[in-house]
Amino acid sequence: MFITPEKPHMYFDVDGTLVRPLLKGENFLEEDVVLIGGRLFKMNKSVIDDLRVCKARSHIVVVWSQGGSDWAASVIKALNLEKYVTVVMAKPSWYIDDRSPGEILDPTRWYDGKF
Repeated sequence: MFITPEKPHMYFDVDGTLVRPLLKGENFLEEDVVLIGGRLFKMNKSVIDDLRVCKARSHIVVVWSQGGSDWAASVIKALNLEKYVTVVMAKPSWYIDDRSPGEILDPTRWYDGKF
């Protein structure tokens, strides 16, 4: 069993959140893309910056992906974010809780634009 410390936890998705596939014919700046598995992906620099800020504020940073933990780990490595990420995992398929996702994750209850 892996027990995370009693600190705020922040979860980041990979696809469409940290990175997205570069579209065929799309113009890009070299510093805005990363090569992962032989394919170019556009980095979402503002979200990547948010991830770094969360770690700087001693949050537990969890990165997940529907593509699985191996894919999520390869993205984190390609972005050189290993020192900022505490846990890499597959995105949950289901969860069981006494509260709805909206009650747990309602950003209006906790997010003020600053982590």
